[in-house]
Amino acid sequence: MDNCFEVSILSTVNQANEVYETNGEIILTRNGSLDRDLDVKLVIQGTAKMGDDYYYIPSEITIPEGTTESTILVRPINDDRSERDRVLEVFVVEEDDYDVKGPASARITITEATKPGDVDGNNQINIKDLITILQFFAGDHQSNINIKGDLIGDKRIALPEVLHVMSLIAK
Repeated sequence: MDNCFEVSILSTVNQANEVYETNGEIILTRNGSLDRDLDVKLVIQGTAKMGDDYYYIPSEITIPEGTTESTILVRPINDDRSERDRVLEVFVVEEDDYDVKGPASARITITEATKPGDVDGNNQINIKDLITILQFFAGDHQSNINIKGDLIGDKRIALPEVLHVMSLIAK
């Protein structure tokens, strides 16, 4: 086709994390006239399920008049399930109104990865993690323990996590 618009898609943040509530980000870009809105049709596929792993993404995105791009945020849904990484891929559907140039799809990985030993969930391993674990062991069950910081996959925070955090702090 030979249209007055060209559309491309690119993931600028290709990972979304349930635990840290970080979004994936996809940018739709158009070249050509900016004198009207451009509606871009999308198809979403992959192992990640809308409504289960990430919040709703419409099947059509409008790039507004006067602008060259529109951003799609992939917002992960934080659940209590332990899951493997899931992937979603967003494809631009070619239409009579525009041509697809450059990348025609963008991929986002949804993860819930937590660093082993990160029991306070701040994406760092430091003395605060050690103190939190020790307070928990001392009977202070008010401490917020991020069980996803489990080191060996037994869904418990115990001696292996203490030793792991201590060894990382000592480095």
